[in-house]
Amino acid sequence: MSIERKFTDFTAKTGALKSTDVMMVDDWNGSIFTTKKILGNQIVPYNVYIKKISQSGTSAPTVTGGYSQLTGTLTFARSSAGVYSITNSVAEFTANNVFIFLQSGVGAGLAFYQVEYVNTTLLNIYTFNYSGVASDSLLLNSSLEIKIIN
Repeated sequence: MSIERKFTDFTAKTGALKSTDVMMVDDWNGSIFTTKKILGNQIVPYNVYIKKISQSGTSAPTVTGGYSQLTGTLTFARSSAGVYSITNSVAEFTANNVFIFLQSGVGAGLAFYQVEYVNTTLLNIYTFNYSGVASDSLLLNSSLEIKIIN
């Protein structure tokens, strides 16, 4: 006995595709259907965090908008001029599998960034002005993307 359902009979998934999600896919080779299971991490092999980041004066960086697939909550702090930390409430930063991208925003001026993986819950960002001096207020309207490969 075969149970047939239309695609429109299913409720759409809300939220981001997770690595543990399973999709059933029918593959047609011209004569028969073969059902295959595909895990979410086979479709998107990473979790991503994309936000706008700004920092001015002696304040900690702030993030707005964007999108996050991370399990934990990220907290941003300033320890000294041009030195900032990103602390994750969950140990999901995996050594050699974390990729961090920073892009200057409008009004940030010429800046150099360095990002450091410290451990599974901590990343550091260092900002330097055009003279190579660690400085604040260089993350104005910038973009931050963190990818964690599964």
